[in-house]
Amino acid sequence: MPVLSFPCALHRSGRGPAHRRVWIKGHDLRTLALAATTQLGATADQCDYGMVWPEPAKPSVFLEISHPSGDALVGPMAGPLPPPTLPLDEHFSLDMLLTLLGLETIDGDVLSRRANSPGHYTVIVTYLPVSQPFPPRRQPGESDAQYEERRERIRIERSCRQGIHLVTYRVPAQDWTAHDLEMLLVLAYRVLPTDEPRWRESGAIRPGKFIDREGRRVTIAPCLQLARGDYVAHLRLPAFPARALADWPASRHYDINLRHPVIKLELVARGWRCLDVGGRREAPPSHGCAMACLDSVNR
Repeated sequence: MPVLSFPCALHRSGRGPAHRRVWIKGHDLRTLALAATTQLGATADQCDYGMVWPEPAKPSVFLEISHPSGDALVGPMAGPLPPPTLPLDEHFSLDMLLTLLGLETIDGDVLSRRANSPGHYTVIVTYLPVSQPFPPRRQPGESDAQYEERRERIRIERSCRQGIHLVTYRVPAQDWTAHDLEMLLVLAYRVLPTDEPRWRESGAIRPGKFIDREGRRVTIAPCLQLARGDYVAHLRLPAFPARALADWPASRHYDINLRHPVIKLELVARGWRCLDVGGRREAPPSHGCAMACLDSVNR
């Protein structure tokens, strides 16, 4: 499951510190908004939500949460960028804001969840440090205060390239060929930071965990992941693209990585197999000591 992390600036009236900054996490804009709402000590129905875009020439926006006891500002983040139809000087309920941004439908359905609803998909870009370790190493002669200030600055600079993006591809998933899968790769690649270095292995389809709107159920769905430098784009697919992958080797380069526990392969190569006897896995009696080996593997 992709996880986003952003700074959240809190401005409170009344008791306690008037201004402070915390870091919050979420796997989409809804969970980020709810995390910031919790920091205000409020609930979603008590708050209004809006997007702040200080410089329209730059892809850097903030999520703003307003409450009578204070405000919260989440970001900067690279997306979602408000559409031209969204008034930036107005605030809405959380459900309405997500609908106006195109991230959810009127009935609260998350985009790309339904295989028979082609059109819009969300691409989540997360930071995954590979080339530059984080937290950074302390420099010679650097005081604790200087180190913390530099660490916080680097963290904000790297997190601001994360974001949630909306892409459009209207071919139904059941009709996807290798060309359609390649077009999805292009759409996901476009939202990655352009100044990051390219890696040789840049794409994969993996089972991803996704939480429903109420945060109560986890769904396993295929997820297209595309990496560039220290950032990964995650695109949840409405269905496994079996037809597109079968069509891919005919006209494109491919590298199939079959991940499988090595110890199981070794046991199978030696002729071991499991028999389900009364709900317990056992080895055939003729194999003698196989029982102990298989029990240790299956645990």
